[in-house]
Amino acid sequence: MREELSRAKAILVRVCPFVASLLMRVRIVRVSKLPLRWKESPAGVDSDGTVIIAEKAWSRLGFRERVSLLSHLALHLALLHHRRMGGKEEEAWNLAADAVVNERIRELGLPLPPKSVMGVMLGVKGWEKMSTEELYEELRKKIMMITVPLPGWSRHDEGVDLSLPFPDLLPTEGLPGGLEGEVVQEGEPSLYDPSVGKEELERRWEEATFAALLAQKATGKLPAGFERLFDEVLKPGVNIRGLFRQAIRSGLGRMVVSDWTRPSRKNPDLPGVRRLTIPSIFALVDTSGSIGEKELSLFVETVLEFAGQTKVQVICWDAEAYELIKLQGKSVDSLKEKMRGGGGTVIRPALEKTLKQMKPMDMVAILSDFEIFDWNEPKVKELLSKIAAKASVAVLLSTHREVSVPRWRFLRLH
Repeated sequence: MREELSRAKAILVRVCPFVASLLMRVRIVRVSKLPLRWKESPAGVDSDGTVIIAEKAWSRLGFRERVSLLSHLALHLALLHHRRMGGKEEEAWNLAADAVVNERIRELGLPLPPKSVMGVMLGVKGWEKMSTEELYEELRKKIMMITVPLPGWSRHDEGVDLSLPFPDLLPTEGLPGGLEGEVVQEGEPSLYDPSVGKEELERRWEEATFAALLAQKATGKLPAGFERLFDEVLKPGVNIRGLFRQAIRSGLGRMVVSDWTRPSRKNPDLPGVRRLTIPSIFALVDTSGSIGEKELSLFVETVLEFAGQTKVQVICWDAEAYELIKLQGKSVDSLKEKMRGGGGTVIRPALEKTLKQMKPMDMVAILSDFEIFDWNEPKVKELLSKIAAKASVAVLLSTHREVSVPRWRFLRLH
């Protein structure tokens, strides 16, 4: 099973980095079979995020079906379905969660697991735009009886009678029924440390999900609207500075390519890596008259965080773009000496200068309150699009206004 998991992850690294990133972090336990109501399920996720594989039912699946099911379970974990279930009616929550997850599987272009629950089967109008909780509430109104396990789907005038093919969200902590199992993958210990408390564990899962999104986004294969789904999970409580650090690390990681001439040190089934070059970070710092002293200090502090990781080049701007400031280490003196501003807020000159100065795969961050006079002008939108296409990572860091730009990641800076 360990060999098969390594093979599955190696395939998913190339096909869907989002799923691969999560599967490499999770704890996986093998048991001979699951008891009673779960006995037909080949695998499931328990309440602490452990993936439990029931060897007997798992053995009846082909390799492709197993990869599909692992992808399905990874998306449950990404959306924290195992933690959001709480005291909800298990069958209805499983159905709602499966419908949401399988739609994302379809969008990612991955094969669906066997006997997949699809939203169109549920008889709920507008299910595509609903959160898992909203869909769950609609199902509770419609489902009069759920029988486990019965094959097929049937409709009745008095409601909807739906079978649940594989209930894969297990309302347990640890192995159900006191089963003993074998750990086949330890997972990332920080995601399974109960001593840090429930809220901290949820935050760590959220950051793991965001890191997986960045890995997928780096390939340019993130389906339209896919990222918005995770607004259900990536709440304002997430450490935004931590997410920005992950974005920067993602940009650095894009300059690393697989090298099959030398295998990975950690896993001989995976390729080794080779670094191409070190990208720079272009930080476009708003120094216009609308930026107060506290905001400016926050901008400077944020920029200095990354000066030790790679080259940082700062462009201060108000109604014009000022000279490029190349940071030397984390010294604030050179930055403060050369910072200029205090005028109006027009970003076009700064974008033009950035596009001219940056190299392919450099990273770009705009730090502003985004009360920008020319923000909605066609030329500005064109420049933003060209910069995002050229950059490995493009991030908008705002202290005030929320803005949305294709291919740019928005984060609120506190």
